Amino acid sequence: MKPKKLRYSYDREADVMYFYFDRPRKAKTIELSDDFLLRLDPETQKVVGMTIVSFSRHFPFLRGRVPEEGELETHEVMKALLAA
Repeated sequence: MKPKKLRYSYDREADVMYFYFDRPRKAKTIELSDDFLLRLDPETQKVVGMTIVSFSRHFPFLRGRVPEEGELETHEVMKALLAA
């Protein structure tokens, strides 16, 4: 099975990072904490994305290093999370 691509879009002015699989879409939003929002498909309840408000405050080591748009292999994301 081919790994899914995790796409992202960063709104530098608002300091909001949007992560999503496939394409942005309408979703049910669950607030995990003040600035972390999980996005679920309303029919299947599968994760379709995540939004991080005040991104540079939570990840200051990435300040100025994040392109406004891009995509990652999901295994790259998991490796980065496990290394943090």
